[in-house]
Amino acid sequence: MRTAVLAFGNPIRNDDGIGPHVLAELRRRVPANEQVSYFDLGSAAFEVIFALRGHDRFLIVDAVTSSGEVPGTLFEVPAEVIEQAPRADPVVYLHGLKWSQCLAYARRILGDAYPRDITVYLVAVDDLDHDMRISPPVLAAGATLVERLEALLCSTADSPATISA
Repeated sequence: MRTAVLAFGNPIRNDDGIGPHVLAELRRRVPANEQVSYFDLGSAAFEVIFALRGHDRFLIVDAVTSSGEVPGTLFEVPAEVIEQAPRADPVVYLHGLKWSQCLAYARRILGDAYPRDITVYLVAVDDLDHDMRISPPVLAAGATLVERLEALLCSTADSPATISA
């Protein structure tokens, strides 16, 4: 199974940088190979969408604000829930494509090659100030997520298990 790990977030907005942070740590532990590809969608989103062709699974990592949960809470959103979500807002900014928009565009661009195995991993955050400091609870959640995704990528399992935070 070919897997694309996609990270969203802005590394100069404190906790919003958790997606790129998890991607960098995961890439260090599980180097890209024929079965695993890594994509940072911080600024080159449309270029990346075309590169997703041929992957069987998407694993998406991002921060989530206004969740009502404490920073560092992890969420796993399986494909079935994603399919029921409202369609993405068509307004796109060059440096601000949201994961829901990315999936909507990927569905159109990839057509029949769009995978059904998609899981979004979200980390609750609340510090989006302009700096490069990820808060301790968000970093801890990121470490948990790196461990989980590393195990997933190194296993032969076909579907992700639920994260216990």
